[in-house]
Order: sequence, then C-alpha cells, then structure tokens
Amino acid sequence: MSLSSALTFLAVATASLVTRTAHAGLQTCHFDGTGSDGQNVYDVRRVEYFSATSFNPTAWRCDANNGQCSLSGYVISKHHTAAGQPAIVFLHGSEGGAPGFQPVADDQSLTVYSCPIKRFVDNGYVVFMPFRRGVVDQTDPSMLPVNADTHRTAQTGWSNTGWAANAWAIHQVQQQGVAMNIDNYDGQYITYLDMEIDDLIPAINRLDNFVRPDMTANLVDPTRIAIVGHSIGGAMATFASSDDDLYDPSNIPHGPRAFVSLSGAAMSYHESHWWHDVLTGAAAINNAPLVFTRVLDEDARTPNDFASAQEPFAARGAFPQKSGMALFSPVNATCSASVSPWQCAHTAFVTNSAQIDRWFPFVNDTLHIDGM
Repeated sequence: MSLSSALTFLAVATASLVTRTAHAGLQTCHFDGTGSDGQNVYDVRRVEYFSATSFNPTAWRCDANNGQCSLSGYVISKHHTAAGQPAIVFLHGSEGGAPGFQPVADDQSLTVYSCPIKRFVDNGYVVFMPFRRGVVDQTDPSMLPVNADTHRTAQTGWSNTGWAANAWAIHQVQQQGVAMNIDNYDGQYITYLDMEIDDLIPAINRLDNFVRPDMTANLVDPTRIAIVGHSIGGAMATFASSDDDLYDPSNIPHGPRAFVSLSGAAMSYHESHWWHDVLTGAAAINNAPLVFTRVLDEDARTPNDFASAQEPFAARGAFPQKSGMALFSPVNATCSASVSPWQCAHTAFVTNSAQIDRWFPFVNDTLHIDGM
C-alpha cells in the first residue's frame, strides 16, 4: 500500500494473521529501563493541567463536596530528549458503557495504553495523556521509571475531580424525568464529551509550556502537536477537529496539526443515530487533517462494517490530500470468555504489539506529511 494512495483512497491492509497469541487486555510495555549511563531511558511525570481552588461545586470539572478542581495526566518522553520536540496528546477511551444504565467507575491507566504511547515516544514524540474528568488512575507502578519523582509511590493512584461521563449522562436524563433509553443516554453522553473538548485548551497550554526539571527550555514545539485518541478518545479527536476554540490564538497560540482516530467509537457507533450525526457533522467542518484507522470485521454484529471510520472520513470537509483512512486485519489475540470477539479486537488494537505494528507506520507517515 503506497502512502499516496492511502491518503486519497480507502486502503485495506491485508497482512497475514500473526500466529502468536496474547491476552489483549494484559499485554503492556514498560518505561522502567536504564541506559548504559545508568540513567532512566524514559521520563514519566504526572502533570496537573487544570486546577482551581474556588469554583462552582456543581460544575463538571469539580468535586461537589468542596469545589476543588484538579485534572492531571502523564507526560512521557525519552530522558535524553532535546527541547522543541513534536508531541502527541493521547486521548484515552472509556471504562465501558453503563449496563442497565448504572454508572461504571471510569478507571484508566497509562498501563493500558503503554504500548502505543511507547511506540510514539520511541519514534521521537513527546506524549501527554490527559485523564478526563472523574477518572481514577490505576497505572501499575512497576512499569514506571525507578526513583523518578517517586512515581512508584505517591505519584500513582490519584483521581481527577468532576463527573465521569457516564454518571453525568445518566443524571441528566433522570433530571428530565423521562424514561431512560440508549438514544437519550447517548445524546447526553456525547454532549458531555463535547464539553470535555474544552479541557484540551488547558492541556495543550500546559504541554506547550512544560519544562522538565532537568531541562531549561520547553520540551515541546507548540507548532507540532497532534491529537490522537482510541475508542471514545478517537471520537473525541474527531469532535475536536471541528472546535474553533482550539484554533483561537487567544486560547492556544497554535492549533493542532492533525487529528487521529484509532477505532473511534467503533463499539458504540450503531447504538444511536447520535454517533453518526455528531461524528460526520464534526468531520464536515474539520480544521485540520483527519486520520481514521480501525480493524476489519471488528464488530461481529455487523460483518464487514467499518462505518465508524468510513462515514466520518467520507464526510470530511477539508484537507482531503492530507487526511487518510486505513483498515487492518485483526491479530490472533485471545481474551477471556467474558469478552466479546469484537471487544477483544477493539482492545487488541492498542494493546497488542503485532496490531500496533500494522497501524503505526501509516499513522506516523501521515503525521509527518501533516508537518509533525
């Protein structure tokens, strides 16, 4: 598959299946290695990107008990990285839906996304993974560098203030006094995700100005930042591509170079018309190139369906020569019996190194064309 054709036409990657199996939910990568100089190869830091000590306690960013607001995430880079590097803002997925419309705690971790993030870092990017509102950090301390800002103790296990998206959506429908169904739940859920795009403004500004303690200059080149997301994070990347606030110099000096959806909302896409409407609507007014990837036959309920990538890609309103879409055959990943085949494929997309080997070159090459 040539890169030029992949950027203008639908490209299907048909690499043979990998025979090695892996538990899709458990394969992780580590940042705890040391170099020949005895120094950590990677630098991993928890970074707060939004805080307020006095704020409306019912607002979505805050703790309803005391009005304290705090949003954090992880910045990952090579220890010997020079200043002025290109950067990825990596948007994580969700813990899951709301079975029976009961809230599910949104636990997230750097552990789950360690392999794609490490791939980006090893290829010259700095990665900032901002956790969303109401998210609890469950990062495994053993994967982090030793003796680096006490990451293995006090730096892990923190939580962001605010409503988690699924709890907020359920609350909003209940407040309306109507019967809960997937349509009104998804409508409120997507409304909340769209509000969370506002959090990218302080996140990008924090990344723009981030200086590691061992450096004297800014780690990141603010003119070379891209937004990449998986699952719900991929949907958010598409939403963000249409957000004019991210291109307002009074908010952010430089808007993102590109937006990448890694299997964005693939498992939710056919739940409700809202996903189609909002994703295609956002893509139609995109402010920068859009890149879509996902697995072929990921959703066994609708074989050969890839509408969650195809339809937003077809709807994009600008940058057609620099946007792209590619589909990839699934790896031979195994999950527990309680995990559906399409959920296994969806998870393996970012947790199985063999699958990452398939989509990363396409994404990386496209980002380079986009000026990263």
